[in-house]
Amino acid sequence: MRRYRPATSGLRRPFQTTSPSSEPVSRSLIKEGPVYDMWREVHDMGDGTPFAMNVARNKQGHWIGLAREAKYLCDRMGIAPELVGPDDQVCSVGRSLKDGKWYGWSHRAISGFPLRERAAEFARSVS
Repeated sequence: MRRYRPATSGLRRPFQTTSPSSEPVSRSLIKEGPVYDMWREVHDMGDGTPFAMNVARNKQGHWIGLAREAKYLCDRMGIAPELVGPDDQVCSVGRSLKDGKWYGWSHRAISGFPLRERAAEFARSVS
């Protein structure tokens, strides 16, 4: 019987993500779109190690997520992401231009509602 052995060769460090609230060391525009823009951001991991990633931000500059989240939300679902409230830092609610519903989401779930308040309540409950 073959035993499972985790691959460790070639890994320099465990996978880490940066908080969207951390300011990037540098940012350059990759692609400008009608609802969101793609940016190449370089963040400091805290120990001086740079970490680069492609991120999506809405037209107001608020964090949507990585490229795949933005493509799903904006391109496929037709959602224009926005912040739930002025104190938030991540877009987690938006109105779909395709079906007119308000959607709330987090990294765990997404659901559509007729009212923005319900979508915002849902987004906060699953975050």
